[in-house]
Amino acid sequence: MERIEFNALTNMSKKNLPDPIKIIEKAISLGQRGIAITDFNNVRAFPIVCKYLSSNNITNFKVIYGAKVKMLVNEFLVTINIIVRNEKGLKNLYKIISLISKNNLDLKKKVITREDLVSLSNGLLYGLDVNKMLDIYDDLSDEDIVSDMMWYDFIMVRSDERNQDKLKRIINLARDYRKIVIGISEDSYLKSTEELMNDFAFLDSDTAYDIVIENPNLLSDLVDDNILIYDNHVYLPKIKNSKKILKDEVYKKARLIYGDKLPKEVEKRIELELYGRDSLKNKGIIGSNYETIYLISKMLVDYSKSLGYQVMPRGGVGASFVAFLLGITNINPLPMHYYCEYCHEFYIIDEDKYKTFHEMPDRICKCGKTLLKDGYNIQVQLFLGYDLTKRPEININYATEIEDKLEDYLKQLLKENTVIRAGTYNSKGIPGINPGGVMIFPDYVEVEDFTPIEYLSKNLITTHFDYHDLTRNILKINCLYHDIPTLLSNIKENNNNRIDDNNLSEYSYLLGEHSKTFKEIVKLLKPKNYYEYVISFGLSYENLFTNYKELLINKQITIKDIIASREDLYDYLLSLKIDSRTSYLIADYISKGKKEHWNEIEEYLKTYKVKDYYLDILSKVTYLPYKAHLISYINSYLEFLKHKDN
Repeated sequence: MERIEFNALTNMSKKNLPDPIKIIEKAISLGQRGIAITDFNNVRAFPIVCKYLSSNNITNFKVIYGAKVKMLVNEFLVTINIIVRNEKGLKNLYKIISLISKNNLDLKKKVITREDLVSLSNGLLYGLDVNKMLDIYDDLSDEDIVSDMMWYDFIMVRSDERNQDKLKRIINLARDYRKIVIGISEDSYLKSTEELMNDFAFLDSDTAYDIVIENPNLLSDLVDDNILIYDNHVYLPKIKNSKKILKDEVYKKARLIYGDKLPKEVEKRIELELYGRDSLKNKGIIGSNYETIYLISKMLVDYSKSLGYQVMPRGGVGASFVAFLLGITNINPLPMHYYCEYCHEFYIIDEDKYKTFHEMPDRICKCGKTLLKDGYNIQVQLFLGYDLTKRPEININYATEIEDKLEDYLKQLLKENTVIRAGTYNSKGIPGINPGGVMIFPDYVEVEDFTPIEYLSKNLITTHFDYHDLTRNILKINCLYHDIPTLLSNIKENNNNRIDDNNLSEYSYLLGEHSKTFKEIVKLLKPKNYYEYVISFGLSYENLFTNYKELLINKQITIKDIIASREDLYDYLLSLKIDSRTSYLIADYISKGKKEHWNEIEEYLKTYKVKDYYLDILSKVTYLPYKAHLISYINSYLEFLKHKDN
């Protein structure tokens, strides 16, 4: 039988210590059957460990979750290890870590009282680090030492050549009173079973075997297997009658634009987004219970507009027709179309020569009125997922001036829930804040069901875990801030459909102000219409321009050959007659800069005779922006620049 270490610290405690995965790998390589992760005053290694075990399907090695803390007793501090026995204990450990953070703010010390540990003891085991108590125990009688040790569930000892007699005395007292005594390694080094047995050679062989091998295994057996750090359920805030409210709002706006008898294309897109395709059940926004995400975003956008500030959506939200109808975005993702606001004439334009409605000619309706044009032709799949079950991530840029007001409004709006800032931490484990990121813990859960709380200041608390480790369970609202909404607030609200398409060239030099790279792109490509400006703007992201530059200079390709967005890539793959699901999976994978399976993807694309230069470019992609993101930004820049000198 091999031993189990109950005193493993990671780089979450000290930068020079190994990361959690390396410690686990070492324990496995030593043949040990488990290890307890017990970092000082934090549990940030837990999500890392959980993901590692799951992704590598490790089932025959037991990771025990815990933490090392300082307990305040009278006037001195006692170092103890806390071990999680079950899921109730995990939550109580999170509460303990929260209290320590709060005490550090209030008392300027990372400590916790014995009274608090008693109140939160359910599901936990408390272990005393005896080596830290040797001087104190020197002055106590055997009865007093036993009395103190009886409060703990187990006793930890490490080798100390200078204090072997003292350790013998304490070990024998603990064993006499049937306390579990376990041998541990030093904080910074994981020892093999043989090494640790040698450390305790000053004890008789039976005692050494008990504390190095037998007792750690007995202690491990008290801990539940497969304690979950997170599950796969999404815990969203609730709004009464949310499904009905969303549906009513969407159809109300759709009928206002397109008439009481909605065109079949409009109705089909709404139903697709709300409920999924006919063959799917419990899909789409309402089918997946994501309607509250849309409603919260709508209320925030409406509040911003009520203060006189426009917004600038970012990311993929402009791909959602539902978001357009709710006023979250002003990008209409339907196919290019004409419609009449008087008689509600409607028809789709599917001519290949037009990429967006901006290129379409003006037309007169049969009723004599000028037809309106709209439609950026954006499919929703890359935003909501191929099966329309992906949780929508709605990102909005708000005016910088309203940051405090907006966050106060969000807390008031969701006052029955817990709204706290999204936490981060750097390579040294120092906590920080994700700019604009807010986590919404619904009223039917507690924060410590998922993470401890980090107290950064009197008025600022964040999640102890990095927000990336929480978003699978908890909704993150991104209240991001940008100068353009502020600048647009000084301009009378304009409909972006009214951008003067015939005079785009006048703005080319102004658009160059966005970035030096974009200015160079515009100079080289000389975009002639609206969508060519969108492509040019897309090239300014990440290293895309670098990938295309030589091909463009040598005239091996033209602007029409450029893949500048996720949707461009998706449409290109579909044009090759690759089935829609495979096209989606490849486009989604490449757009996020993933590389692990590129060789297989490349070989697959070669069977469809994809050109070598495309394969080379796609292999280098680190990120592709959403088409809707590019359109939203370029519309906002153009809107501002049109009025800049007025």
